[in-house]
Amino acid sequence: MGITDEHVKPIVGRFSRFQWVATSVVLGFFFGFVDTLLIACVLGWLGLQVPAYFGVPTSFTGYFFTGWILGDLAPSEIVWELPAGILVCVLLLMWGLAGFQGLSLPYLFLNYVCIPAFAVAVCYLGLRVGRKRAAKKRGQDLANETFAG
Repeated sequence: MGITDEHVKPIVGRFSRFQWVATSVVLGFFFGFVDTLLIACVLGWLGLQVPAYFGVPTSFTGYFFTGWILGDLAPSEIVWELPAGILVCVLLLMWGLAGFQGLSLPYLFLNYVCIPAFAVAVCYLGLRVGRKRAAKKRGQDLANETFAG
């Protein structure tokens, strides 16, 4: 039994659906920002300058890791809540980065439909990877208990 199973899972096991959405928003902002910051540090060290919009695709790795980590922690009935939190996160990111004024219809479609849809898909992919990993880990734990007992 690891630290996560012992200390974290009993707490998150009592989360409501809204708390899972809020957790996904918080971790999405955190991991999206940290991944973007690390990539920006590497680019700065290399002496490269890129536009601010470059931070949007680099945030997707953070959304993937959010889905992966929370998919491992969340009960199996929690499915749409994690991508919904990422949707809120990416819509706020795009609103802060691009706003609504002065954008043509194609840019509005790109910023508020395509990019959020891709971010939600990336988070869902992470969720599926996390669930697969958790199922594999549970299978190994059951096998270890069978041989030990």
